[in-house]
Amino acid sequence: IKFVLPADAKLYVDGKLTPGTGTERTFYTPPLAAGQFYYDVKVETTVDGKPVVEEKKIIVTAGANLTEKFGGVAVAGR
Repeated sequence: IKFVLPADAKLYVDGKLTPGTGTERTFYTPPLAAGQFYYDVKVETTVDGKPVVEEKKIIVTAGANLTEKFGGVAVAGR
């Protein structure tokens, strides 16, 4: 899963902080069986000194290449 977000944002997948920085980050899932899987994703950043949080439930299927944009946070962080 590729994420587009502010460079200084913290990215959490299923409650765990992911490593990395930058406006594009990649999360590699373990091998997935057929069917759909869900990841709870949260982005935290600061805009004008105030914390901003955006959360999504991402639906993933085996073999899919996804790009998720955190628009509200990404736009606010620019």
